[in-house]
Amino acid sequence: MIGDFWFCLNVDLAREPQSCYTHYAFSVSSEDFEMMADKIQNSGAHIFKENTSPGESLYFLDPDGHKLEIHVGNSEARIAAKKANLGNWKNVEWFV
Repeated sequence: MIGDFWFCLNVDLAREPQSCYTHYAFSVSSEDFEMMADKIQNSGAHIFKENTSPGESLYFLDPDGHKLEIHVGNSEARIAAKKANLGNWKNVEWFV
């Protein structure tokens, strides 16, 4: 469980890893981040990316290779930070 949100993971041995950056991000409180990150890392989950964005984030794979993230903050703050970072995001067309 993540707060009041829950989801179910199923192991699919036939699934091929994806090379794209597309992933699901879950907002967590700053108070819960370290505990959740420790649980994820101690579970043996593969960490697929180092955090280079503002705020604390942990990028990891579920057992089927789906890319997931826990992040302190919300989508509005993340989008504002990406819009301000025109070096990496200058060619993105924003619809929000």
